[in-house]
Amino acid sequence: MNDTSNDAPAASAAKSGEHWTRIDQKRVPVRRWYNFPQILAHMNQKVCGEPLERKGAGLNRRLEQILNGETLARGLSIGSGSGAKEMRLIGLGLVERFDLYEAAEGRVEQGRETARKNGLSDRVTFHLVTEDGFPDVAGYDLVYWNAALHHMLDVKAAVAFSADVLRPGGVFAIDEYVGPDRFQWTPLSLDAANRLRATLPRRMFENPDAPKKPFPRALKRPTVESVVRTDPTESVQSSRIVASVREVFPDAEIAITGGAMFHLVLRQIAGNMTERDDAKLIPLILLIDDLLAAQDDYHFATAVARKP
Repeated sequence: MNDTSNDAPAASAAKSGEHWTRIDQKRVPVRRWYNFPQILAHMNQKVCGEPLERKGAGLNRRLEQILNGETLARGLSIGSGSGAKEMRLIGLGLVERFDLYEAAEGRVEQGRETARKNGLSDRVTFHLVTEDGFPDVAGYDLVYWNAALHHMLDVKAAVAFSADVLRPGGVFAIDEYVGPDRFQWTPLSLDAANRLRATLPRRMFENPDAPKKPFPRALKRPTVESVVRTDPTESVQSSRIVASVREVFPDAEIAITGGAMFHLVLRQIAGNMTERDDAKLIPLILLIDDLLAAQDDYHFATAVARKP
């Protein structure tokens, strides 16, 4: 593994992997912004021109459009989790096989079992990451990052690594959180979100796990220290992703998919919304979200590029 250390706080693949394994072990279904079909359709429309109501479907469809029947032979994904997204790309006929690198041992085990059940064990190879850095590899037709690039300690180095390991004509593709580092929301988006939350009915802030402690109306930025304690690799240089992609891949197709509003307004309270609330509130949230994105205040983006 190549060294990727920089001036960011010290972090290790092992510690991050332990964190996400614990999350998986105690995870319970909770409604979040990506459970709203209207939001997903809005985002995917920006990526591929179609209002698809599945998370990540916009980038998958855009890859289909760009490849136009071509199947990429070898794919690489770092921070792949259980590999569900990558296996879907295989199922869509976009990639023949994948090398998957993941730091959470539980996710690797889950992924291997999923691959076995779906007859894909010979087409996906999982690698458990136990140290910081990038693998010493080369010769890929696709480098794919999905909700993992923002965990890299040096984003520019990660994007440059992607270009280095691609064959000429190979594809670089990301679907990422690209918002403020360590979740330090901008004053503009925080104020907009809190103004809207202040207008919502009290029932939306009821906490089913602690009835006497409703969810707060006013959001605050988490402290950097608290984010680091939770996961030292969380959003270290997320705000540099778009600029780094443009620098390494000048011809990259970048789609800004927003998030400054829906990522904040719906925090904790999404599970209390009804279908009637959705119909009335979500269009308003998306309208304001677009206005913020027009001022370069956004949290998510996709990008696709071909290596010359």
